[in-house]
Amino acid sequence: MNNKSHKRFVYDFSKKRQTIVEFDIGFLNGEKVAKNIKLTSNWRANYPKAPIIAKNGRGENGFSENGIHITNGDIQQMIMRIENILYLS
Repeated sequence: MNNKSHKRFVYDFSKKRQTIVEFDIGFLNGEKVAKNIKLTSNWRANYPKAPIIAKNGRGENGFSENGIHITNGDIQQMIMRIENILYLS
């Protein structure tokens, strides 16, 4: 795997609560997309195993897996950070 196509960052909820966000950069219809997203947390266990970025019926970004969509302010901030990384790479 090319190191430039694999990205990782830590999202801090507090000093002791963190989520590691890892993903690969791929292309779909000529646009950069995040693939193989992996969320690892030292305190939260209810993240989807293989999430994709999707919008819900109200147009809010969130993670979706098997038709189940989850979103909140923290997840939206993680997605904004992923989108910034995609834009800058």
